[in-house]
Amino acid sequence: MKIRTLNRAGIVTLATAGMCLASASADVTVTFDVGDVWDGGYTGSISIDNEGPVAIQGWELEFANGPVIGDLWNGDWSQSNGQTFISNLGWNGSIPPGGSIELGYGGNGAFSADVSNAFLNGESVSIVRPGTR
Repeated sequence: MKIRTLNRAGIVTLATAGMCLASASADVTVTFDVGDVWDGGYTGSISIDNEGPVAIQGWELEFANGPVIGDLWNGDWSQSNGQTFISNLGWNGSIPPGGSIELGYGGNGAFSADVSNAFLNGESVSIVRPGTR
């Protein structure tokens, strides 16, 4: 099962916790995917693809609802009151044009496809679910 979020934006900047996250002329796709599933959990991935002509320098993905993450690799994360925040680590903060990064996670319970209020670096992104294209 896949959920894709799309962003077709101009210059995006966000100051957070003393650092500036920036992307210029960003065309970004965020894809949620589910791998193995078992009783009480599953493995999942989130890909952030930079389809624009300029590198994304620092990133933070935020969304409401969606998967409940038990463990995450390739990013720092927190969840509170149904809101998830994921930001880059030191080594994967730059996403070059045509490049992507992939986050992996262990999900708790069943995968929830109801991701809403999604933002990348403070810029709202559209959510496209399977069968809605």
